[in-house]
Amino acid sequence: LSTMTNFMGVKVLPELLVMGKVGIYVDREPLLDGLTVANEVPSPYLYVYPVEQIIQCVYGPVPGDIQYLELNDNVKTVDEKGKIQYETRKRTYRVYDGKVYVSIDDDDEIQLNLKRIPFVLLELPNSLMADIVDYQIALLNIESSDIAYILKSNFPFYVEQTDGQTEMSNLLREGEEERGINESGKTNEITVGVARGRKYSKGVNAPSFINPSSEPLKASMSKQDKLKEDIRTLLSLSLSQLKPSKVSAESKSKDTEALNAGLSYIGEKLQIAENQVAAIWADYEQQEAAQIVYPTNYELRSNLDRLVEAQKFLEISAN
Repeated sequence: LSTMTNFMGVKVLPELLVMGKVGIYVDREPLLDGLTVANEVPSPYLYVYPVEQIIQCVYGPVPGDIQYLELNDNVKTVDEKGKIQYETRKRTYRVYDGKVYVSIDDDDEIQLNLKRIPFVLLELPNSLMADIVDYQIALLNIESSDIAYILKSNFPFYVEQTDGQTEMSNLLREGEEERGINESGKTNEITVGVARGRKYSKGVNAPSFINPSSEPLKASMSKQDKLKEDIRTLLSLSLSQLKPSKVSAESKSKDTEALNAGLSYIGEKLQIAENQVAAIWADYEQQEAAQIVYPTNYELRSNLDRLVEAQKFLEISAN
């Protein structure tokens, strides 16, 4: 169970902002024989249809009144061996002569005791992620490359300086030391570490460890920070392009920033959707539909802004 506020905020809003479209289906279990509205009947419930499962939606002359709808349902089935499988079934709705009909996979239609198709579609002009998706892909690729660099290349390696005579001796023994095996039968590998000593020729530098330069990794991290700033900027621009259809005079004076207007637009879409859901819910319950009203003014504020405002309220209340 969930409240309507939680359902809209957790289920509907993320899908709407990212994909730009989402559907809400209002459903209820069929009434049993002998039950009336006055008796205890199953309550309606809601679930979300992502854009991938919405095939076609055709509106009628009345805004928000759907006349034809095609949906894809993922149905879980169990075969003879008890293995769970998922099948895709097409569900089609249409309104004819004021009556709603539904069919599954183009089979015979069944009439529903409803005045409208119990589906609400929310749409934005564009997904808020449309302009930043390429930036996100580039950012993930860079971070993946950095991780590979850190795992495989960001290790100190041992170096040992040699003189020309020692190098010539190594060349003369090259034919005898096949596959790295010397006369004693041991490999040419050496053991190094903090508890190990190492001889080196006179007049040459002592063996040492060289660590790779960190500059390429620092440059990559700096670029990632820049990409993140660009993503935030593009997201703000996408939100600022959304304009509410009706704004009150008070809202016009307050929504000086485009971001606040974008939030008002999204709130307007959610309010319309909730009222449509309430109307379908009332059809199931055979009651009067509830009226949902969202705030008309929205304002982006940081935690510091809220603390300053709370401090001012405390000062006013103390006086």
